[in-house]
Amino acid sequence: MRLRMQNNMLFTNKVIVFGNSHHNSLGLIRSLGEAGLQPDLILYGGNDKSFVAKSRYIGKCWHVDTIESGYNLLLSIYKNEKQKPFLFFPNDKVAEYFDARYDELKDYFHFQNAGKSNGLSPYFDKSYLLEKAKNWGFHVPYTIVHKKEDELPRNIDYPCLIKPLKSAFGKKSDIRICNSEEELTWNIDHLSDICEKFLIQKYIKKEYEVSILGISLKNSVLLPGMIRKIREYPVGKGSTSWGCLQEIPNDFDIAPIENAMKTIGYTGLFSAEYMKSGEKYYLLEINFRNDGNGHVITAAGMNQPYLFCLDALGNNVDEKSYNVKYPFYFMSNSDINQFKDGNITLRELLRCYRQADTYLQYWGKDPKPTSGKREFRVALAKAIIKRIIRK
Repeated sequence: MRLRMQNNMLFTNKVIVFGNSHHNSLGLIRSLGEAGLQPDLILYGGNDKSFVAKSRYIGKCWHVDTIESGYNLLLSIYKNEKQKPFLFFPNDKVAEYFDARYDELKDYFHFQNAGKSNGLSPYFDKSYLLEKAKNWGFHVPYTIVHKKEDELPRNIDYPCLIKPLKSAFGKKSDIRICNSEEELTWNIDHLSDICEKFLIQKYIKKEYEVSILGISLKNSVLLPGMIRKIREYPVGKGSTSWGCLQEIPNDFDIAPIENAMKTIGYTGLFSAEYMKSGEKYYLLEINFRNDGNGHVITAAGMNQPYLFCLDALGNNVDEKSYNVKYPFYFMSNSDINQFKDGNITLRELLRCYRQADTYLQYWGKDPKPTSGKREFRVALAKAIIKRIIRK
């Protein structure tokens, strides 16, 4: 049985998305809107003209400069509601900020948590997470933590990877491959502006990357499928530009994910990212919040934010609560850059555009945040011109 989510009739609690100007925030809003809800938005970052705020699903929109000012606004407006509002977070900075204040908020709001203040905080540190992950049954690349002022260890095998220790202080494009000590030192110097500590990992030649977007509930962990990253941009270190949601294959072990959620005591949305090499899936990180591709799961048939609400209110949520379509292809506007850079042909780009079941930026039921096909055509025209100029 697939839940019909056009008109929510199961609860009247207010729902709030606390995020920034990013398609992750927009995806959360659209998922909640598809459930018949009208989320309020606290948008931090000082962007009064954000595309996110144009969504037709938003109730009230509050613009604030910082997370702290948004937090104060939240308490002043929503703290004393008769029914506890739901809070959703689209990025690590907000998730970590609210995790530290769980005890202050638990009586007034429903939100992702590990049952205590700072219950998730250690796991935002990638080195700590990956060390614990070994005990949960994950395959983990050899990893060390490094500070800029420290002397480089002599036992580093090249090539290696370097990345910020915490996801909140960097992005996927800050992950660098270093082929020598000279390159590693150079990258440490250039990344030190955004973080003080780094992860240096053994470089494992990957076949491809995958992610599991799940939801940890009171009594179960639901995993709707596996997202295969077919293309990414920037190439080798970026987010998915062309991908596919597919069934979890038989050679993938879901037990480590279940062990992690149980050990941490986590309830909420999450994503686990892996790279496939040979017969192994190596864990890269676990994100304890809504994933940037979260709306893909909603479009495919499983509205995870809505199911989290239902579970928190005591409703039965299980595999019968959703019906996911496989395979389910999706595209980001960044895939145009694959053509612009000469990585794919125009024919391949247009084939994928027509094949896509959904798009990360454009959503036909909520067209105002982006201009849809027109935006795609304008970007494509610019890419064609740049390729012609380069020739």
